[in-house]
Amino acid sequence: MSLFPFHDPPPRASSFKQLVAKLLLLSGCLILYTAPLFGQSDKDELVHFSNLPKTYSFQDSVLFVTLYQKANTVSKFDVDSALLLMRSALQHCNRVGYSYGSANCIMGISYLYFEKGETKKALQLLTKEEQAIRSFKAPKLDMELDTKYGKYYKQLGYQDTAIRYYFKALDLLQRHPSIDTTGFYYHTIFTDLGSIFMVDKADIPVAIRYFEKGLAVARQYKNDSWLCSILIGMGGAYANQQLVDTNNHSGFRKGLKYMADALHIALKNDYHFAAKNAYNNMAAIYVNMNEPDSAELCVKKARQLPAGPNDQANEVRSLLALGASFIKKKDYTKAVTYLDQARKYSIDQQARNDLADIDKTLYALYVETGEYDKALAHLQAYTFLRDSLIDEDKIRAITELEVKYQMAEKDKSIVEQSLTLIRQQNRLKEKNIWIGIGIGSTLLLAVLLFIIRRNYQHRRRREEEKQQLWKQDEEIRHLKAVISGEEKERARIGRELHDGVVGQLSAAKMNFTMIQSKYPYPELHADFKEALSYLDDTAQELRKAAHNLMPGILIEQGLVTAVDAFCEKTATFTGIQIDVHQDGLLPRLDIDFELSVYRMVQELVQNIIKHANATRVLVQLDYHEPMLILTVEDNGVGITKKQAASGVGLNNLKTRVNALQGNVALSGNEGEGTSVYIEFDISLINSAHEI
Repeated sequence: MSLFPFHDPPPRASSFKQLVAKLLLLSGCLILYTAPLFGQSDKDELVHFSNLPKTYSFQDSVLFVTLYQKANTVSKFDVDSALLLMRSALQHCNRVGYSYGSANCIMGISYLYFEKGETKKALQLLTKEEQAIRSFKAPKLDMELDTKYGKYYKQLGYQDTAIRYYFKALDLLQRHPSIDTTGFYYHTIFTDLGSIFMVDKADIPVAIRYFEKGLAVARQYKNDSWLCSILIGMGGAYANQQLVDTNNHSGFRKGLKYMADALHIALKNDYHFAAKNAYNNMAAIYVNMNEPDSAELCVKKARQLPAGPNDQANEVRSLLALGASFIKKKDYTKAVTYLDQARKYSIDQQARNDLADIDKTLYALYVETGEYDKALAHLQAYTFLRDSLIDEDKIRAITELEVKYQMAEKDKSIVEQSLTLIRQQNRLKEKNIWIGIGIGSTLLLAVLLFIIRRNYQHRRRREEEKQQLWKQDEEIRHLKAVISGEEKERARIGRELHDGVVGQLSAAKMNFTMIQSKYPYPELHADFKEALSYLDDTAQELRKAAHNLMPGILIEQGLVTAVDAFCEKTATFTGIQIDVHQDGLLPRLDIDFELSVYRMVQELVQNIIKHANATRVLVQLDYHEPMLILTVEDNGVGITKKQAASGVGLNNLKTRVNALQGNVALSGNEGEGTSVYIEFDISLINSAHEI
């Protein structure tokens, strides 16, 4: 049975007094949306306050807001007392029939269970009430639900499920940016995604990318608490990356620096939980650096800090660090004591990530002590947990499914928003009719004249916009025709070179060979050998030129393979290091479009070879449907603004990009290299706009 009732909206109040009471109630209830557990208010949700029951008085609003805010404040110090206050707020909402307030209270109670370390209980409560909460069709409630699901599943170790919910939340933020005016949701999502991906060393670059996004959010909103948690995550990511090569401690030192910065902020602001977290992470790094005494000192400092809610998670990390440090000291008895205690806490909290680390450490310990039966048991437990924590293929499949899901949900959401807008407009029209009657016929005539004039202006503006769009389409079609003509001419020249000139050179070489067989020892003559060498070089250069004019590998194997082959050959001939990176699975596209992008890569790389004096080049192709992004960077002499504006090659590149309805940006300073960023919307490359 549901914990709170969901009633149908009552009839609208008709009297002026009731309208004034609603407005007062609305202003009082807006305070609710400043609560830290639930971010900030959203315009889409204010409609729910117009559907309050008639019996819901201003005093009811004050009581609800008071209980709710007090629960949020008390939760920082006493979770059990906060639970009592939040349950009182829920009972009050149920009693007066305010189901929207009940939904907020349910999610508040769920989060308090999470703060107590009862994550499964928190998840069960959300799952039970999910259908009722989503029935409001309120973006802010859906955002709360998805981010909490992500956080709970992450804590329980179901990383693939957590990622799926965080991707849903990101899509919701893109469609409704007004949900997050304080950066709260972006911070939560980026921080948790970074900590999920840093578990697997192969995904650490992805983790660092999400942490950097979270770092930008924390600095934008000047939030020291967020900055502290992000710095701890960054430090952990670099330390995990270092574990690949333990002979070089540069990654560990970089991790310690991030942890020290986070610790400084935490101690300055009395963020005791964050300070303990930083100390425990520093202890883990010192253990890996084979400095157990430093690790124990960090744990000691963490335990000296005041206790707080949900402190058991930090205690598990402290015990794990102590156990690992005593393994380094060969004191296996103490190590087992600490690790067994940490394992018990992790099982109580259903913290599968910590449990996997503990089983891995106990496995190593029992191997060293020769207790192979216990070692095997912990190895099996670790393997089971590790395999279930994160699966790269599963995450990739989730991402692909999520993209398809988002497209379907967007179409559905547009229809629902249109219906909602129509209903709101109908209500406004009814009110405006009564207001118009009271104002009089003179004002009505003025309004009608204003509407007629505005509509005329709108029609004229639309006509001007259509003409402008028509001119732009004409320019684009002209540019595409020029590019198409260039490519056809290249193909013709390539075929002529390959089938004509190269064939003639091959025949000439055969004649040289016949002369060699006819006349004894012609190879002893330097002129003969030199002429034969020139002939070989010329044939090779012509083959290479013919291939560049119409690369067969592009037609057969696609854009990424062709770019990779071109860069590899160019690097071989020039001695410049050229790295090619790909992010996202790029499907086969229109062949003319692929050829145009390939030409852009050729032109950019050749410009770097001619002018940049660079030793290293990065070519990156990123595809996140529907956007294809091409980035070419070098470490050469850089480029000035004057050169960027007047360069013929760059202007030619911009013309090609515009013809494909793409965007191009160039950045760089003298002596600091150059970066060119190009993006295309693949959905615009269709049969109606062939290249």
